[in-house]
Order: sequence, then structure tokens, then C-alpha cells
Amino acid sequence: MRKIAFILLFSLAGCDSKNSSEVAPESFEFKSATLSVAQLNPNYSDSANNSGLSFNGEFYLYGKEQGKIKLSAQDRLVFTSPNEQQYSAQNIPKTSSFAEQCCKLEISGLRDTQYQYQENHTWLAELTRNSKVMESFELALPQMAQFIYPGASVDYQQFAFTGNDVILTWHPETAKDLIRVRYTIGTQHEGQALCSGQDAITEERADNLSELNGELVIPADKIALCPQPVAIDITLDYDNEEQRTITTQIQKNTFHFIDFEMVQMISLYEDGPYKPE
Repeated sequence: MRKIAFILLFSLAGCDSKNSSEVAPESFEFKSATLSVAQLNPNYSDSANNSGLSFNGEFYLYGKEQGKIKLSAQDRLVFTSPNEQQYSAQNIPKTSSFAEQCCKLEISGLRDTQYQYQENHTWLAELTRNSKVMESFELALPQMAQFIYPGASVDYQQFAFTGNDVILTWHPETAKDLIRVRYTIGTQHEGQALCSGQDAITEERADNLSELNGELVIPADKIALCPQPVAIDITLDYDNEEQRTITTQIQKNTFHFIDFEMVQMISLYEDGPYKPE
């Protein structure tokens, strides 16, 4: 058993990666990928409270005969956004367990208007050598909801619980890829079990989300369980199962996302804007 575990660990860690410049274009293949996309407080114009969209992904490149590949020389993996902005992926650094390998994609500060308010959400990834495309694939992402409320910075800054339901609203047609909604109600007072014997009130919904029809109602009676000033955190999860498998455009290589997350996070805090820790 120990021998099998050692062989498995060795195969995962592998030896040093092969330089991509030494590999023929037809030998490249992607085997798996991960991606996490997050948006904090949409429609908040203050960059301290809305850092835009962040992308963190890994796209594992191999050679059919060579194993793991790391980018070298003039080889590049470039992602082009729907509005034609380009972002270069980088090699994943070597660790004590894993060899350096192509590639990781890290993007921060992508403004809402560059993604949220357009119909096309398909990125193009191109593996190039001296600017000539060797392989490419499309990355079609779910669409995130376009919010009506909160629709501006003032909706965050002046949020107050007045004894009524808190209702978040969005354009229903922009949330067709929504798969889960959850919210947590808490208090800004220090201490434990302050919300009627609980640390916080949490609700989640994952079924029949189209019935929301662009509204999330957070009931006043649940908010009232926590002493004011209250803090409400809402998370919306998105996915599109049909896009979990990708086929490249030149070699027709198929690979899958082994981990995918796409979320919007909204924080409504009484007594001033949300202040990230």
C-alpha cells in the first residue's frame, strides 16, 4: 500500500517540466483546469469597497510525450476578454512537491462595466509561439446578475434596517446561470450567540431560483433577531454545467474543469459603508 501511495505521489509531483520551446505545436494538450471568479459589492464606485472582478485560474499544459510543460522562450498563453483586453498567464511556480508548470491566470480590478453589462461573456485563450497561434480554446463564463438594488454607492452607505423586509433586486434575464443564493444576518456588536441564541442567521436557496424573478427578500422578522446595527452578507453562486468541458480549436483536445467557482458578494452594513478587514 505504501509503495502504491509513493508511486502516486511521485507521478503527481513529476520530474522537472519540459520547456515549451522544445515541444512541437501539435504535441501540446491541456488536461484540466480550475477557475475562481469573484465580484465584491457590485455598483459600489469606491474602489476600497468594490475592487472589481477578480479571476484566479490554473490551466494545466502537457506534452503528449513530454509530460508537464512550462512556458519558455517566446511561447505565451494569452487570454483575451470579451472587450478585447489581453492578459498573459504565467507559469505556476515550483514547490517542494510539484514542478513548475504552465499556467496560472490572475486578474484583479476588472471593472464591472467590462463584464457585467454585456451579452458576450466568452474569453479566448491562445497558446502562441512568436505570436503565431499553436492552440486555442474559448472560455464561456456564466453571466452575473445586473443589480437594480443595490444600484449605487449610496445604497450601501445609507443602508439601515427600518423594520421592513430588505429586498435585493436585479434584472431577471441576467441571472439565468444562478445556481445558489445564501444570506447571513449578524450584528456588529461583539459577543457570541447575540442573534436569539445564535451567532448569525443563515438561509440558503438552491431550487427553483427562476421563481425569484429578480428579487431576494430578506424577511424583517429574521433581521430583527439580531440587535442593531446589523450586518447582512449575501452570496450569489453561478455555474453553467455545459461549459465545464472544453474542446480546443486546433488539436481538438478535450479537458475539464476540476474546480469552478463564480460568485457575487454583497455586504450591507448599518452605520456606514462596509469596511473590508
